[in-house]
Amino acid sequence: MHWPGAGPLLVLGSLILMCPNLILYVVQQFKEKERKFSEYWKAVFLIIFVSILFIAYASNYSRDILTTYVQIEDAFIKTNTNIISFNNDILDELSK
Repeated sequence: MHWPGAGPLLVLGSLILMCPNLILYVVQQFKEKERKFSEYWKAVFLIIFVSILFIAYASNYSRDILTTYVQIEDAFIKTNTNIISFNNDILDELSK
């Protein structure tokens, strides 16, 4: 079952879980004096990986929204065409 707003809540919940953990991980890594900056590639890779996941999810979510708008626009055009046709038929009947 898919509830309205479940997608954005999923992203928000993931961000709420990920951000503090990532910040704590980076802080813990910087506290150790013996580490060099080049050893922080794990944190950089993690940030990039998570960002790519969220971008992919957001683009899929955006695609679904855009597809819905296209379907609504197609229905709107079809309805307008039917109304114009109906109005022309009525005008033809009245002009006889």
